[in-house]
Amino acid sequence: MLDKKQLIISAFENLDVNLLDVLLDDDKTFSNVSKKTFVAVYARFVRFIKRIPEFDTTYKSYKAFCDLEDERREGIAFVNNDGICYIKLIFTYHEDEIIDIRQCKSLETSEIEISKTMIGISFYKDEEKCFKADKDFYEITTTCQDAVNILQNHIEEEGALSMSSIRSWFLAHEDFYIEKVLPCGYSYSECAEFINYFTLFRKYKTSDEVEELSKKFCHEFYSFPIVHKRNISDWLERVNNEIVRAQKGFWLECDFRKGFFLESHVKVFLPDFYYTQNLGIIMNKYREWIPASSSCEIRMK
Repeated sequence: MLDKKQLIISAFENLDVNLLDVLLDDDKTFSNVSKKTFVAVYARFVRFIKRIPEFDTTYKSYKAFCDLEDERREGIAFVNNDGICYIKLIFTYHEDEIIDIRQCKSLETSEIEISKTMIGISFYKDEEKCFKADKDFYEITTTCQDAVNILQNHIEEEGALSMSSIRSWFLAHEDFYIEKVLPCGYSYSECAEFINYFTLFRKYKTSDEVEELSKKFCHEFYSFPIVHKRNISDWLERVNNEIVRAQKGFWLECDFRKGFFLESHVKVFLPDFYYTQNLGIIMNKYREWIPASSSCEIRMK
């Protein structure tokens, strides 16, 4: 019968978040964050792994070692049959009880060849038990939340975001992002939602330009008397070279009757991107005909 330590290692092997939640002590901190935060972040990471269908999620634990502060430390690398390591952990014990779990990317093992190591889990500074908020923290996080509320209120009132509302929001917060968020905001969990919106909308800065270019390419495509690999291969290559997202557009998860598409769960009005959407569908349909040598040159910034 497995003891508690072995069961915890087994939980990591099997990506079993529920078992890990039961086994870890509520009153302990792991990686300097509460057990609740540790398990929640790990759960998100597991969901990410399971969404990648080509990944073999049959992991085994292997002894691994590294040198930290001139001390030889023992840990565990969790590796699948393809040699992909999803996480490397050092366990700290006290009287056979696990009192801390920390990720350590420096761990190496001789028991199996590792072809790739995934990013693993990480935590924000404001999630750490010893974190003390200061004036700058409150200023940055409050501004981030206010900016997010503007978008969410707009979506609630209008049903979706227009090209102009996205671009104006982005431009209104660009200086704040550069001056305040970039230097330290990425360390704060309460800035994460703002950062996600900002990075998502960054490409819309040139959305008018891309929509106009897409319109030109669409009309060229409509003028072909017959669609065949011989007569559209040059056109496919030109599109693929000039528009970075040409094969995808923004067309996934479109609701054409209601007039919006979803990008990272954000509703955006479809008519504002009519030609971008159409070009994306065309390019996706004929993507196997795109010459292998083509590469994107003009990108949405």
